[in-house]
Amino acid sequence: MARWVPPSLLGGRRFEGVWHTGVRVFGKEFWFGGIILESGFGESPFGKPARVLSLGRSFRTRDELIEFIRTDLYVEYNPKTYDVLRRNCNHFSNELVQFL
Repeated sequence: MARWVPPSLLGGRRFEGVWHTGVRVFGKEFWFGGIILESGFGESPFGKPARVLSLGRSFRTRDELIEFIRTDLYVEYNPKTYDVLRRNCNHFSNELVQFL
């Protein structure tokens, strides 16, 4: 996909890939694609993951996660704030993992 994205949209640089990330937790995958989404493993439109990393366990509950998404992340991650370089699925995944 990266080879089809004009370099002007990527800060003038070329990349090997533009990778999608999501966070698999509590039997679901949470990801950002202009809106915050929750899907089953392998149900995102991006196909099978190239790599899945285990980051350990969390002491947080699913209810705490949902509350964090609703009260904190939605303000920062919504259709008006999406930016391919500055606020994308990778940034979302990072914030979610930091919370967990």
